[in-house]
Amino acid sequence: MSYAVVDPGKTNIIYHSNDNNDEKYIQKVDLNTDYQLIENPIENEGYKFKSRNTKADGSGIVYQREDVITITEDITLYAIWEEEFDYIINNYSVDYTNNYISNVFVNTTVDSFKNNIILGIVVIYQQAQK
Repeated sequence: MSYAVVDPGKTNIIYHSNDNNDEKYIQKVDLNTDYQLIENPIENEGYKFKSRNTKADGSGIVYQREDVITITEDITLYAIWEEEFDYIINNYSVDYTNNYISNVFVNTTVDSFKNNIILGIVVIYQQAQK
């Protein structure tokens, strides 16, 4: 028979990956103490860490990286991720009179135009806890 080890005056901040890997990182802390949240200890390939939330679907209390919170009981914080990807524009025309790019065609063939412009795009991604 096994018993849980109770450490009086201590509680846990549970950092949950909120992705298909279902990873957790547990930080043991003193009760009723202010703590600065640690940098996100979990990675999610292809996604950028955005914030933490008390609910997996992002509808709870939002915490930014390194916020200071008072811990009164165990708390689970779910990572909220932003998907990172690039759009490649292979074909466009330039209006030199008005000095702007016009007629942008996304995902044309490389052979149709050899000069590429890379635009960084971020999309908010939240995966609900299963």
